[in-house]
Amino acid sequence: MGDKRFMSYEINKNTDYELIPDKTELECRIEKMTFKTTTSGRRYIDVSFRVRDDVDSNGQFKNRVLFKAIWSLKDKPDMYNPVDISNLTNTQDYEGNSITFSTIDDVITYLTGISLRVKVGIEESEQYGNKNICSKFFKTNFAPKKVEKVEATKSEQTSEEDLSVVSEDLPF
Repeated sequence: MGDKRFMSYEINKNTDYELIPDKTELECRIEKMTFKTTTSGRRYIDVSFRVRDDVDSNGQFKNRVLFKAIWSLKDKPDMYNPVDISNLTNTQDYEGNSITFSTIDDVITYLTGISLRVKVGIEESEQYGNKNICSKFFKTNFAPKKVEKVEATKSEQTSEEDLSVVSEDLPF
């Protein structure tokens, strides 16, 4: 047996993590929004944007994930940055001049799954390395694929009457 300390390894560059160029606009969906807390106790909502794979103009960036933190306010830790929330909700069409939410959970329910266009920026950091950020949000240029709700046909529907068992139907 050979000496395992001298094995050779081939390392391939993973291009999935290269920075997206500054000012690139991509069609995305909000995939999920998760409450998180930093080690120092500051709370935020981690928003995950998935670059849409059904839009050709997204090119090589299809299915990439981008992130945005919506921070809680320092003086009101149960309230999250209303400007960030407004910027996201304003990418959608809604009736009237405003939209009101009762709770932050209602905001998350409304925003999760929406389609929007994201302008990507680059945040430079010597300490942590450069990373992509979501700098602006716009209405989507491409309608999301519609998923039609399929209802059961009459023959597929079951009633309680269909589920009853008569003793003469049993084989024993």
